[in-house]
Amino acid sequence: MTWRRITEADILSRMSDTELTTFRSLLLGDNQEDPIDYYVDQITDLARGSIAGNAANSLGAAGTIPQKLIGPCVDLIVIEIMKRCGGVLVDPNDARKEAARTAMQILQRVEKGLFAIEEPDEVSDEVIGSPSPSISARPPRFKRYQQDGI
Repeated sequence: MTWRRITEADILSRMSDTELTTFRSLLLGDNQEDPIDYYVDQITDLARGSIAGNAANSLGAAGTIPQKLIGPCVDLIVIEIMKRCGGVLVDPNDARKEAARTAMQILQRVEKGLFAIEEPDEVSDEVIGSPSPSISARPPRFKRYQQDGI
């Protein structure tokens, strides 16, 4: 399996074309860029953060995630799209809400190293987070018992 970007076709695997078109028209304000792309980038960054949260994982090329995380990430994107429209979820049986909850659990498992992801073909040199400081000190020259009477 490979690492790749989330596409609109992936979103259409979880929403109908009519739904996506309707939400897109409701979401798009004057002089705004397509909000769907924003949510794809946002959730991709969330997934990459979870991946990088485990030192055993490597990140792939910028903007890509493992194939096996595409579905869970799309579940999160669908909820984000719907939340932007006044918080109205088209989810009569709470199936989408449950899918999003499961997706977050999967990302948490990735971070803990409990959900295996494949190594990317192209490893990114992107640095996530900041290095931890380390402090070292010279060992004391005198022990406490050697200082009696001073």
